[in-house]
Amino acid sequence: MMDETKKSLEKLGINEIHDDYISSKRFEDGGQYRFEVPGIQGPSALESLLNACNDYDLTIHRATQTKGIMFLLD
Repeated sequence: MMDETKKSLEKLGINEIHDDYISSKRFEDGGQYRFEVPGIQGPSALESLLNACNDYDLTIHRATQTKGIMFLLD
C-alpha cells in the first residue's frame, strides 16, 4: 500500500519527505491528527469498533452515529 502512495506522490513531484511538507498546525492538545469513524449504526457496531481498537492498540477520537432523515420526528 505504501508503494502506491509513494508512486502517487512521485507523480506530484514529491520524491522525498522534507520539513516543508509537514504542517505546523496542531489540535489544542498538540496532536497532529485525529481518527474519526463515521456512520456507526448501533451499539453492537460501536462495541465491535471499540474491541478492535483495543486489539490493535488504536485510539479513535470521535465516532458518530449516522441515521437517515426518516428517523427525525419533525
